[in-house]
Amino acid sequence: KQSKQCENHVDNHQLINYMKELRAFFHREYDTRFKLGNLYQGNPDFSYFSLTTEELKKQKLKFVIILNHKLRYFSICLSGQNKSIRKKYWEIFRGSDWNKYHLAASINDSLSIIDQTIVEEPDFNNKIHLTEQIERESLNFINEINDLLE
Repeated sequence: KQSKQCENHVDNHQLINYMKELRAFFHREYDTRFKLGNLYQGNPDFSYFSLTTEELKKQKLKFVIILNHKLRYFSICLSGQNKSIRKKYWEIFRGSDWNKYHLAASINDSLSIIDQTIVEEPDFNNKIHLTEQIERESLNFINEINDLLE
């Protein structure tokens, strides 16, 4: 039983390393499409990095891929450069009848405007599959939001 628990146990160091690999993957595959932010790892509960495009940058918006260390899931969100930008877009989404993704309850204590869980139970033993899953779900979210914003 002990060894079974060890197999499933992934520590924060391994989670951070995977996030570094994931960021490197996006950098390699989408260098011409996205500008990537640094990996944020200042909180033991989660780590994340941002992706933005020239168009989004003009609107002061970015996408953020987040790994929740505590609850062990990946999500992606639309975020803004600062609180007033987040509030502006949050109010636009809140005022619309579009409700495909989760709208943040409030932007006061959230970097997220809208977000989506992209991998509920990540299998860190199969990183290739995990990365493909994150890539596919992230791009679906990004493309859909981009279409809305245009």
